[in-house]
Amino acid sequence: MERVRRAANVIIVLAAAVGTATLAAAPPDRLSFKGYGFIHFGMSLKDAEKVAGIPAHRNTGRDPNCEFVDFTRYPNVIFFVEGGRVTRADLHYDAPNVVGIRVGMTLQEVKRRFPQGNVTEKEPDDIGHYIIFRAPGGETEIIADEENDVVTRVRGGLVASVENTEPCN
Repeated sequence: MERVRRAANVIIVLAAAVGTATLAAAPPDRLSFKGYGFIHFGMSLKDAEKVAGIPAHRNTGRDPNCEFVDFTRYPNVIFFVEGGRVTRADLHYDAPNVVGIRVGMTLQEVKRRFPQGNVTEKEPDDIGHYIIFRAPGGETEIIADEENDVVTRVRGGLVASVENTEPCN
């Protein structure tokens, strides 16, 4: 009887360890230089739907090569799909990101807390700044928009896509 009890305890401990390892391996639901949650930049939409475990809600505009999609699993994100690949993620409101920048922060606070960000002025017609955080290797970026001294939006993705003010240009 003692052997059975020990075996049961070992099984319980192993099951708990596997469950903990699985949870630790799952990416957090936040914007990173690689993507958002399970969805990575450069991934096909078909693969993104597989890893999200649900089909995307599609909003195809005038250009069939440019789609805006969202997943109920990630309610605070809109993904941009160009040529069938996820290229960008735009966050709603205050969705988390690896940089730590938040909508509502002042430009001075951003400069103080995130000196690694490259602050550039928007085009002459626009008011405000972009705060750009480039990933090591330079293939992806996270960009925050600032207007009237306040961060208004955060997005990330492949450089060519995320640097466009209007996606899919």
